[in-house]
Amino acid sequence: MTRKNSITFMLENYKTFGGRAKLMEDGSIVKERVDMAIDDVEIYEEIKKNAKELKLKQMKNIICISMVLLSIVGTILLKNHLFIAVVIFLLFDKTMCDNSSLNFILNIYVFNKKMKSVRGLHAAEHMALMAYNDLNRIPNKEEIRKYSKFSSKCSTITPYREGIYMLIYFMLYGFIPYNLDLPIKIIAMIIALAITILATREQIFKYFCLYSVKDPTDKELEVAIAALEEYESMKADFEEDPDRFIYEMHKKRRFKPHFIIIIKTSENCYKSL
Repeated sequence: MTRKNSITFMLENYKTFGGRAKLMEDGSIVKERVDMAIDDVEIYEEIKKNAKELKLKQMKNIICISMVLLSIVGTILLKNHLFIAVVIFLLFDKTMCDNSSLNFILNIYVFNKKMKSVRGLHAAEHMALMAYNDLNRIPNKEEIRKYSKFSSKCSTITPYREGIYMLIYFMLYGFIPYNLDLPIKIIAMIIALAITILATREQIFKYFCLYSVKDPTDKELEVAIAALEEYESMKADFEEDPDRFIYEMHKKRRFKPHFIIIIKTSENCYKSL
């Protein structure tokens, strides 16, 4: 996970906790253990403060209206199914959900406007994680460089896979001339579906995150390696005594949960949180 000037790798067995490395303004790298429950609260408050959700909703409405108007003009000029394809697409695209293709388009806009500086860190995260999983150890910079910066599991594209699938299909369907004979039209629809399936296969789909990555610098690779080191340290502590680890991490929270958790093991009984 890449945020601002940092890379975080989450524990597989307890995904709210992660090992993070930050690139500071003076070029130094700081490692820390984080609780994403706290981060999520802070990010939500920041979003509310900046009224970001309202701005995105307004932009989404503008995109919808623009798509319909352009499709009407395109239908008149090209004499095809463009208008009806866009209308059906908007109906089925779940435009108010996180996995819509319109949200994917907005994500590209927001990322390139406010997150350009993390593209190198984001690529370093992908490359380092693939190298780590492949080598089963923390890789060095030369080893990381051998891996691709593109990942089909990238969080900037995977939530939108269904929406991207629909967007591609209806774009292709919209340019099928409506004066074709029915058998030919059906064949054209099957071809459009086949192209869509091919485009969303993992080997091709991963390149949809092109807007969010770029070749990382050595310093950005060092941040990824530091994050992996902190991740491995956390993983070792977690596997040694999961209950103690969870208890110690919860103690660091800056707010109290609205519920009580009692953590017990056969050998120890830790305090409630």
